[in-house]
Formats: sequence, C-alpha cells, structure tokens
Amino acid sequence: MLRKLLKYEFKSTGRIFLPIYGALLITAFLTRLFVFNKDFSNSFFLGIFRVAISSLFGFLLMAVFILTLVVSLQRFYKNLLGEEGYLSMTLPVKPWQHICCKSLTSLVWYILSSIAAFLAFVILAYEKGMVAMSFGVIGTSIRLGYLNGQIITACIEFFLFGIIGVLAFTMMLYASMALGQLSANKRLLTSFGAFLALNFLVQILLGVLRNLAAQWIFPVSDDWAIHVALLLSIALEIFFLAGFFFITNHILSRKLNLE
Repeated sequence: MLRKLLKYEFKSTGRIFLPIYGALLITAFLTRLFVFNKDFSNSFFLGIFRVAISSLFGFLLMAVFILTLVVSLQRFYKNLLGEEGYLSMTLPVKPWQHICCKSLTSLVWYILSSIAAFLAFVILAYEKGMVAMSFGVIGTSIRLGYLNGQIITACIEFFLFGIIGVLAFTMMLYASMALGQLSANKRLLTSFGAFLALNFLVQILLGVLRNLAAQWIFPVSDDWAIHVALLLSIALEIFFLAGFFFITNHILSRKLNLE
C-alpha cells in the first residue's frame, strides 16, 4: 500500500514541480544565450530583455527551493491534519505509512530541486570543451591519488549526512504540525511555538554533545577525525529523526484532532 501512496503522491506533486523545473532550465538557457553571449550587439530593448530574463532566473531559482518546502508542509497538513484527513485515515493504511510517504516524497523533490539548480548553473557556465576538461581533471585526480578511498568515503558520508539531515528537519516540521493540531484554537500559532520549542531542545542537546564529542574526536588522528565527526553527526541525526517520527506517529495514531 505504501507503494500506491508514493505513486499517488508523486503524481500529485509532479504536476507542480516538473513545470517549474522546465521553466528554470529554459530560463537558464535563455540567460546563457542572451546575457553571457557576447555575440549579440547591445541595444536598449535587448538590455531590458537581459534584465528581465536574469531576474526571472533568480526568481525561479529561489522559488524551486521555497516551493519544495511549502508543498511538503501543505501536503502533510492538508492530507493528514486538515479536512482531507478524514478520507486519508479511512484508507487501509497505517499512520506511519502516511508519514513515510510524505517524508520520502519531500526528500526526492529536495534532491531533484538541487539537481535542477545544479544543471541550471551548468547551463549558465557552459563553455565548449568544459565536459571533457571536467572528466580530465577527475581522471588526473584519481591518477595522482587525490581521489583516494578516504576522500570517496568522506563524500559518501557527507551525502548521507545531508540526506538524513533533510529527513530529520522535515520530520521536525511534521512533528510541530502534529503537536499544533492538539490545540483546539490557533493551530498555526501552536505549531510555530512547537517548532521553536523542538528546535531549542535540539540546539541545547547538540551543544552538550558537541562539547562531549570534542574531547574524544580531537585526540583522534587527522586522517580519521573527519570520519568520526561525520559518523557521530549521522547517528545524532538518526536519533532526532526517530524521535520526531515517534512523536508524529503517536499523535496521528492516538491523539488526532481533525478540523
């Protein structure tokens, strides 16, 4: 059933994100063609167009990431805590499956938004022979030993750190909204207060653990310090992710108070 939920969620959200990704890439191409191309002669109307297309590119670039966050929150609240919650909770699906569906969908769109932004900048910076030169630099780095196993491992750890961090932050937002709906009135304000409280607790705990970990990590050799720090950070993110997931699942399972 989770697979069906994911399929429906991607279909619903894809109608929003795919057009804006396409618009971002097209705008990046037009910006590269008319703004960074010196073959075009300067004119008043071309100058206006350049300013307009550059501004549109900047707006779309910001909109991609802002929209990802807004849609993630809106889909969770509307489908599970709003009026549609009555329908969602009648499905033969457990609350944890709904939570997993929303969080995984959001994660995928965050990744795709990052890829779309990266491709947009590649289009802006593209020069003839750039791809071949990039592969040449990578090959040279491998031959000279710059891209050794330790560096690759650190890159993988950074990637996991980012992925789990996005999931943990998303789950904290879900937990905040779930706590907010416990209030009969002013749910939005209560959710915001819950977010501030959870974030405050996270920062306090992080500060304590950083001080404790520093006494253990710093004596470690430089070759392993980065790996130890990243692995501890990943473990901490998993801890927060599990905690926020438990809060959200518990409220949706036993204390749901739909509008």
